[in-house]
Amino acid sequence: MVVDGAKYHFEKEHVQKFYKENEERLVIVQLPPYSPELNPTEQVWKKIKKWLAITPWATEREFELKLAEALNNQDFKAKMFEYYSP
Repeated sequence: MVVDGAKYHFEKEHVQKFYKENEERLVIVQLPPYSPELNPTEQVWKKIKKWLAITPWATEREFELKLAEALNNQDFKAKMFEYYSP
């Protein structure tokens, strides 16, 4: 499992219990501090935020629709695929 440096990946008791119970089947790889280029989630949100910044919305519902549109946009999906493909 690859995790970033967020405290909740390590400090919560239930997380520590999960790690301990699964230590024989689980390898934890912690990303270096502030390494968004290595974190796929950060890359997805970076692109979504960029796309949403040029897309106006007036209500929370409009925002939800625009976010769904971004996530389902074929160009967006293609760029994400290209990013994660070797």
